[in-house]
Amino acid sequence: MNITGLQRTHWYRVAERIGTMKKLGEVKVVFSRRRSDHSVIALVTNDLQRARHRVVGDYLRRWSIELLIKDEKQHLGLGAYRVLRYRAVVRHLHLVDCAYACLTHVGLEGRRAQGHHNNKTVLRLPPIQQLKADLRRAVWNEAVKEVAKVSHERTVIRRLEKLLAA
Repeated sequence: MNITGLQRTHWYRVAERIGTMKKLGEVKVVFSRRRSDHSVIALVTNDLQRARHRVVGDYLRRWSIELLIKDEKQHLGLGAYRVLRYRAVVRHLHLVDCAYACLTHVGLEGRRAQGHHNNKTVLRLPPIQQLKADLRRAVWNEAVKEVAKVSHERTVIRRLEKLLAA
């Protein structure tokens, strides 16, 4: 059967068996082999209702998930929480994911501003550090504009305009 991964579709031979595993209970094991490959991959899931081609498709998209977690750990502080309470850890995870979503939005808006509108390709955004700098710059520019609106001091406005131009 044809299964779509992250970028392309390949033909796979797929089989499944349901069994039990100690300490896990009932599980589904999906065996997969690409047509041109001789090695077989066994994927185990506790979602017995999930179709076998969906299990393999999710596995093929795992690399993008790994990169997401790496970026969140390295640049957004995913692993930097210092609390032991479950609810606090979950809140920290939600905040990191919100920050990542916000940076993704900044990256998408930057791509649209450059005229990239193709939705059929894999999303390629600038590095997280650059997106963070772009977001800081946008927030700074908005703050300076707001101060310039309410300030009546000409020297303050000129100084802010110089900072904004830099």
